Amino acid sequence: MKLDEEKLRGMLCEMTKKRLRAALLSFALLPILVFALYFARAYGDREASMEPRVSHHVDLQLLYSFLVRGTEDSALGAPFKVYPIDVDKYHATLVEYPFGSSPRKVDSLAAPRGIVLYVHGFSDYFFQKEMAEKVDSAGYAFFAVDLHGYGRSARPGEPFSDMRFASEFFMEINYAMEMGWHLVKSEQEHRVYATVRDSSNAVITKAMLSIKRPPNVLMAHSQGGLISSLYLDEFQRDDIDAVVLNSPFLEMNYSLPVRKIAFPLLASVALYFPDYSIGSTGNGNYARSLYKGENGEWDYNTEWKPFQRPETHLHWVRAIYKAQSKLHDGLHVKSPVLVMHSGCSVKSDEWVDEYMSCDGVLDARLIRDAAPQIGPNVKTLQIDGGMHDLFLSKKEVRDAAYDSALRFIDESLAGRR
Repeated sequence: MKLDEEKLRGMLCEMTKKRLRAALLSFALLPILVFALYFARAYGDREASMEPRVSHHVDLQLLYSFLVRGTEDSALGAPFKVYPIDVDKYHATLVEYPFGSSPRKVDSLAAPRGIVLYVHGFSDYFFQKEMAEKVDSAGYAFFAVDLHGYGRSARPGEPFSDMRFASEFFMEINYAMEMGWHLVKSEQEHRVYATVRDSSNAVITKAMLSIKRPPNVLMAHSQGGLISSLYLDEFQRDDIDAVVLNSPFLEMNYSLPVRKIAFPLLASVALYFPDYSIGSTGNGNYARSLYKGENGEWDYNTEWKPFQRPETHLHWVRAIYKAQSKLHDGLHVKSPVLVMHSGCSVKSDEWVDEYMSCDGVLDARLIRDAAPQIGPNVKTLQIDGGMHDLFLSKKEVRDAAYDSALRFIDESLAGRR
């Protein structure tokens, strides 16, 4: 009995020592934990203070100053025109394909049925003449925007194809859409005045007031699709009558553990080391499937759309993570949305022929699964044989993609009216 008491006393003593050590360790770690939380909060506050303040107001005087500086586009040539968009510290570029310029136009509409604005993807810019002609032929005025740091908008010394916040592009898209309307309106005013200029002032005034704003359509590709989705959620515009997203960047193309564990962890590390470079990720196989000098049929500026992805920093990783996380929580885009994606994906360091008929950048299945989180009125469409940029696929495939997109726009505008 005495032995049992001694054993019990020893066990109790050992338990007490362990609890005491645990308590002392907890007290020792507490200041470190508090400091870490304060440090994280301080960095989080600093990051929040850096995010651009998004205004829903468009300064018309500033807008008109952009419009009077329009010139012929040196990249695509006539009839394309370009206009600067200088908002805050950023420089973007609006590209115009004047309405009625298409050689394939089958009618002579006096006014466009709608205004289409196209937003490019990551490490990309607008160069698709065929897209402008297709949209114009369907009776829509076509515009595109090169966001700051991309294509025509890139400036020496500025980060190329970079992003710290998805919201830093919102005002450029906003001004681009409004500039498109004012350019269309100006052209319509000239046409109307030419027909009634010999009439009374009352008739002229009435004719001018009869000009109504056409419906707005937003088209976007890859990263531009992600940015545009958040833009639409932020601004909640009732006048965006249709949205077409071409292989939008709604999810990272990695395995489930990487997407759910490694990616969030890396995004957290980026909070402390935002400017740390992770080099150039990916391979050049997708570019080889596009470029005319390789396996593709498209000619473009390889400095603005390089074969190798540009140097990427952790703040871009965090920006994508935050944008996609917000989308996964559920956006509230009210406009009718068409999400188009390829029927297959390919991921190979070596060149394989599947790069000519599958998405060589993103996982088409993940795009399809994430699409409903954009809003309550989303339709998904699989384009078999499509590449990452469906509108740069083989002719029969991209023609089918264009037909589907334009038919969706026609039906959406008819339904909204």
